[in-house]
Amino acid sequence: MNNSKGLLIYASSIQCADLLYATNFSAPDPFVYFEAGKKKYIVVSSLEYERAQIECKKGIIVLDRDELLSGTLNKTPEDLLCNLIERFPCKTWMLHKDFPFFLSKHLISFLAESKLSSISETELSSFLIKRRIKNKYEVEQIKKALYLAEKAMLRAETLLRDSRMNNNSELVYQGRKLTSEFIKSEINIEIARGGGHAPHGTIVASGKQTAIPHETGTGVIKGNVPIIIDIFPRLEKTGYWGDITRTFVKGKASETVKNAYLAVKKARDCAKSKVAAGIIPDKIHKETVLFLEKQGFKTGKKNDEYFGFFHGLGHGVGLEIHELPRLGPSVTTPLEAGDLFTIEPGVYYSEWGGIRLEDMIYLDNKGQPQFLTSYPDNLEIT
Repeated sequence: MNNSKGLLIYASSIQCADLLYATNFSAPDPFVYFEAGKKKYIVVSSLEYERAQIECKKGIIVLDRDELLSGTLNKTPEDLLCNLIERFPCKTWMLHKDFPFFLSKHLISFLAESKLSSISETELSSFLIKRRIKNKYEVEQIKKALYLAEKAMLRAETLLRDSRMNNNSELVYQGRKLTSEFIKSEINIEIARGGGHAPHGTIVASGKQTAIPHETGTGVIKGNVPIIIDIFPRLEKTGYWGDITRTFVKGKASETVKNAYLAVKKARDCAKSKVAAGIIPDKIHKETVLFLEKQGFKTGKKNDEYFGFFHGLGHGVGLEIHELPRLGPSVTTPLEAGDLFTIEPGVYYSEWGGIRLEDMIYLDNKGQPQFLTSYPDNLEIT
């Protein structure tokens, strides 16, 4: 019997970043990727066969599912996987973490000499480590996604700039009250025009809504209060993401908001100046918390509510919007050359709202930061 290990992934590459990274083939429907011995394969329907041959990474063998299952009555995923295991015998088949449970149960009942195992931490980390370190092509794709995010941010800022306040301090745009929902729809349209996809979760929150970091925002937007806009588009063609956050006030910001904005801006810029290969994220995170506290913005928990700077300092961005590296408390794995990530400190208080500013940084092959975000910082919009 063959003593090799096999690897099986059955997923949609739009949803499974490891699969997209392994194949470079983007498809909405699940397909099979497997490794047997030293060779790599994907199995797709006849509908996708020609496109897969063109788009797949070099070295991947594309198999036609319909040919493999010729003469099979049902042609189910279960039939296909059993067919592959018979054709490409391996001592052990490892299943990726996204492998469907119902299919694994079927394989357990089918396999005789071979056996199944979940993919080991070592094998899984090899995917994650490879995806963590960005090459020139990946950086360019992420920069394209960030460009879309910045264009969409400009559209949102323009809507705020072109609006006026009524007697109730509500913003009015072209005769209608300006809402979070309308700005989000305009953001999404701008992203779509540029070849991107804006997933659910675009943030346009205002007033006290901004005290909750991932509150997406609803209702009419008012003047003289914080407005947090967080935009993270994904390129339709390649699947890479961009990410940016800015905070605005239409009209006049209170002294508290001005001071908080200045503190967060300084904290972000200070953290950006410290990132480099070898730096421990936990150290920068703690320094950021301490800096904000010295500026008068303490972090803690009261009456079951968190306040201050209580989320991570940043996160990796690539084929997932949140991936390695992590930048936050208790993260002791150092940054390294090839990392691409955000820096996004913020402060949040239920009494008045919150402030967050987010930029993207790439550590080049010398481990030095390249600052990718070019969008300006501008709190008050008149």
